Amino acid sequence: MRLKVLATNNNRGTMSEDMSEGKNVLAARLDEIHAIIKALEEEKRSIYAKALEGEDIGREVPEFMLEVLARPAPPQIEFPITIRGVAFGDRTALVKNADTGRLVKVRPCSGEQTYIGVMIGDVSLGSSFGFNRQTQVATIRPSYGNPVMWVPALGRFVLGVESWWGTVEAEDDMHDITDEDIANSPGLALLRRLTGDGAS
Repeated sequence: MRLKVLATNNNRGTMSEDMSEGKNVLAARLDEIHAIIKALEEEKRSIYAKALEGEDIGREVPEFMLEVLARPAPPQIEFPITIRGVAFGDRTALVKNADTGRLVKVRPCSGEQTYIGVMIGDVSLGSSFGFNRQTQVATIRPSYGNPVMWVPALGRFVLGVESWWGTVEAEDDMHDITDEDIANSPGLALLRRLTGDGAS
């Protein structure tokens, strides 16, 4: 019986070694993938930098976007890290914006009907994480603000990212948001320019 137990233990040792080797192979492959991604990102920034200098890259991109896309990547947080404290930013998850309290017309992307609503403000859709290497304090802040509107006819809040919307300044603004309005919207036109898609 003892020999059988020893044999089993030896097998376990072999299995542990195999699993360890497997993890090392996967870790090495992940390192390779990260290196490839980093090189491709650097090449992409280099191409946008050339476009900023006037070189034709076969795609029309606004200059302000080229300046953003050509910037060096921000430093990455290297893990593991030691966190000695957690702080929370002053920004609340819901803040007023320039249109708070105004009437708005809203057409959810999931439908074709336009509704009247009220602009509430900007609501955070996520959080950002910052880390101070000197103090070792992590800071968490609400971020990714997006307009949020109350639509009585729907009985719910509607986000800007899930709808087409505009403020109602006068009676002439009360018309429905049509497919043509959407097709001619500045945001969609900019998206087409960025993606090189000339389709309507």
